[in-house]
Amino acid sequence: MFYITVPKCVFCGEILDFNDRCFCPKCKEQYDEWKNSRNCSRCAKIYCNCTCTSALLSENNVHTVYKLYRYRAIDEVNPSKKIIFALKEDNRRDVVEFLADELYNAIKSSGLKIDKEKML
Repeated sequence: MFYITVPKCVFCGEILDFNDRCFCPKCKEQYDEWKNSRNCSRCAKIYCNCTCTSALLSENNVHTVYKLYRYRAIDEVNPSKKIIFALKEDNRRDVVEFLADELYNAIKSSGLKIDKEKML
């Protein structure tokens, strides 16, 4: 069975405009604010600029981890938690593209030279 729906904001459920991805403008602002307010407990950098690993990963020769934000399922409801649920439950293409762009930007901001065209 196939059906067509209009894209809605993963956080508030508002119908998205044509140029919006995942979030309405208001919720995107909340997402950016929440994402930039969390710091790594090891290096004190904002999570999207941090490449720290855990002891377990280091022991297994993983020395760099690129991340967007700290995700905890038990935390309060926030835009970043909702976007992970949308990825897991709805498998929305706009969510995948949004998170891929966010991860690309996090890797790029770390100074690593990458070619986005080769990633596609």
